Amino acid sequence: MAQTVGQIGFGTSFGIGDGASPEVFTLIGELFAVSPVGAEKPLVDMTHHTSPNTFKEWLVGVADGTEITCSANFVASDAGQLLVRTTFDAGVQVNMEVTGPTGAQQETIAFPGIVTAHDVDRPLEDRQVFNFTIKMAGNPTYT
Repeated sequence: MAQTVGQIGFGTSFGIGDGASPEVFTLIGELFAVSPVGAEKPLVDMTHHTSPNTFKEWLVGVADGTEITCSANFVASDAGQLLVRTTFDAGVQVNMEVTGPTGAQQETIAFPGIVTAHDVDRPLEDRQVFNFTIKMAGNPTYT
């Protein structure tokens, strides 16, 4: 049996672009969780009173990028975490990218995104966590 070429997600990064050319991405420090990055196409029910054989009829709707939730150890001075907050305050769409760990399965997913939420969780006896949510605002590219 062949040995797997799959790998764990350790080393994944999330970056926010500066809009320059060439674009430079500021990474979120101490990132430890990134939800799945993808897209979906909803189905639109087109059934009518004369649909053939009384079966529902469906069309594929418009594609939409997922919401991405991320978590990092809270570091008040981290440039990436500060950039999440300032991007949220500005209410602007910026280029973002998620890059998987180095290795045979490394992939970068680049997309325009909007910061829709951020917060800091400060539990009594556990790590402080910086959480943020991104709405994918356009077609992703995979490299």
